[in-house]
Amino acid sequence: MEDWDEFARTLEWRIEPGSKTLPKPKPMDFDAYEAKTEFRLPQSYRGFLLAAGPGRLCGEFNIASPGYPEHPRIETLNREYRETQTPADLERYSNDMDRALRLHVFGYSDVSFFGWDPREVTDPTRSESAVYELDRLYKVIRLADSFRGFLEDFVLGDGYLDRIGGEWDEDDFGPRREFMPVRTVKG
Repeated sequence: MEDWDEFARTLEWRIEPGSKTLPKPKPMDFDAYEAKTEFRLPQSYRGFLLAAGPGRLCGEFNIASPGYPEHPRIETLNREYRETQTPADLERYSNDMDRALRLHVFGYSDVSFFGWDPREVTDPTRSESAVYELDRLYKVIRLADSFRGFLEDFVLGDGYLDRIGGEWDEDDFGPRREFMPVRTVKG
């Protein structure tokens, strides 16, 4: 899906009463992040964030972004990931310590982190890299060839459904395409 504005229109937006959404990031936010980290952000990730902004998809998947003072800042997420996923723990428990250590994290759920492996570039012209999950048991699992694939095939496709038993129960999970943009609460 190249038209990320169209993709964003297909989502069921949920904005809590008494709150307002944060502004979407700007291209200069991505550029500044790339200059600081020397990591090229995938074009599909940039496109999604420019259209939808950071937030929570399917009630489970939190997507962070550059350009914010704190949460949902990708810099903060990567710092917290490095502080909590220590080399000692990964060496002891992970099936792929080296990959877990080099993941560039863009999102998380209640039980996992999601990130790119910068050494596994899948489309150099679009700066796309393979997406991996580090689950709560330190297991590294390859999910997709790109951020777009992560969204379309895993989050909104069969990948996540296979994990939860093959069916989406709206009574348990809410609308399948629900998106809660990051917001501020009015005082």
